[in-house]
Amino acid sequence: SAYFFSTSKPFDDSIYMTSKHNIVFESMPLQNDIVLSDKIISRLFVTLNVPDADFEISLQEIDAEGKDRNIASGKIRVRYRNGGEKAQLAKPGEIVQLSFEDIFIYLKKINKGSKLRLIFQSINNPWSEKNYGFGGNVSKESTTQPRIIKANILTGGKYASKIVLPISKN
Repeated sequence: SAYFFSTSKPFDDSIYMTSKHNIVFESMPLQNDIVLSDKIISRLFVTLNVPDADFEISLQEIDAEGKDRNIASGKIRVRYRNGGEKAQLAKPGEIVQLSFEDIFIYLKKINKGSKLRLIFQSINNPWSEKNYGFGGNVSKESTTQPRIIKANILTGGKYASKIVLPISKN
């Protein structure tokens, strides 16, 4: 599932920028104003070391003063990557496609001098059900056998991952 949120209150993002467990892309300062409106297209090809995991993509604006604001984000549970009707666990090492289908930006002007930041991360926060990656009933999994979930994003050939932002022409 995906959701949209926006807040004018900046938050401390140091954990994202310093964590070796997140992938962070940040643009150069924009040379012109842009307007984002529509659906973010994201198709990632990944390999995992576990049969299941939860991931999130977040898009933020960093204004010219360095304040960041959330624009949109989306989540996916790997076992439901082909739809929510039937679980399909991944085989460790297998290439799977993750499409974050419901990340919408209704209308957001990004000013000249701002930057865009995109974060790909495993979901691990107190507001979400914890998925330890075992592939069983997530609500009954526990930390008795903790593990690190490793995801490799592929970027070349027929497995070229991509994320396309909806920049309006007008």
